Amino acid sequence: MSSASAIHWSRLPHEIKLAVLDNLPLSDVWACSRIDKISYSVCLPILFRTVRLPTLEALLDFLKAVPSYRYTLIRDLFVCSKSQYIDLYDYDAFTRPSSPEATASIATLLIDCTSLDSLSLSVCGSLASETILPVFRELGMVKKFRLENLEQEDIRPFSERLAVSLAFSLPALEELSLTRITRSARHAHELHCSGVPIAQGDDDIPAHSLLGDELRLPQLFRLPNLKRLRIRDTHLGDPLWAGFEGDGTQTVACCPLEVIDLGSCAYISPFANEAHTARILARVPSSITSCALSTSLPFPSGDAFTPTLTKTKDDETNSTLDQSSSPSCPQLPSLPHLPRFVACSHALLRILP
Repeated sequence: MSSASAIHWSRLPHEIKLAVLDNLPLSDVWACSRIDKISYSVCLPILFRTVRLPTLEALLDFLKAVPSYRYTLIRDLFVCSKSQYIDLYDYDAFTRPSSPEATASIATLLIDCTSLDSLSLSVCGSLASETILPVFRELGMVKKFRLENLEQEDIRPFSERLAVSLAFSLPALEELSLTRITRSARHAHELHCSGVPIAQGDDDIPAHSLLGDELRLPQLFRLPNLKRLRIRDTHLGDPLWAGFEGDGTQTVACCPLEVIDLGSCAYISPFANEAHTARILARVPSSITSCALSTSLPFPSGDAFTPTLTKTKDDETNSTLDQSSSPSCPQLPSLPHLPRFVACSHALLRILP
């Protein structure tokens, strides 16, 4: 192109500039933002699209350096409340940040992130519910939410009641990942004196308009838009997973769930983990297409049960488990929505058509 027909960068339409910047490395976008004020304003949405704050100090520095009106540009946010100066094996209550301090910093950031699409929180123990819940109710566009407790459950647990309340505060939520969430003492009477950590002092979490006071992990199946669910390092033995509440009424799994990823609990036996996993799989909605498990499934007992061979779409013969031909047993409930499993290692299951 000759110099006479060349178009100067400043005269390009705004959409063309964004298309060009989208294909550049972030370092080049930073360089382009220093050209002039117009280029700076064009680069801002890309520079703030993804924000990662891996430590508490990074979060505090971000709050000090970036004006709050820029937070509306953030689409993907990762926040970790762990301090970079704390050794997890050598600290006490006088040196580590308290939960209210970390909660206040996270809430200050989230309150203005009105365009957020994906949110990941790695926290050291619980968050102050009276501070964080009102902020989550304003995040109406969040579709992906990841919550991880970095602390040991017997030291600083994160209650299932707060985790469920946070999830139900996000009306557009489609993907949910929970790691190291602790059963609440209010709903886990069977775990008292069992050696499994339980969360105490979570009675201050307000009741939900749909769930009432039953803020338990099995209620996640009632999230209206949930498509992907991942739960790891968490006790999954709540009887409500079987589909019945305390008064005997049926709890309906109404979410359009497509993918489920279940882990195991380190505080119970492998047999108990298998039974808990099987109970959950027996209640997954009919929209499920695949699941990943970190534990095996209990094998049905009885002479009438025999694995069958099923052809996949690739015309490869795979050994499958046909639940319709297996007798009922307490270890492996009937799986009405998952009639066949491809047998493979690591308990990674693919649903056959």
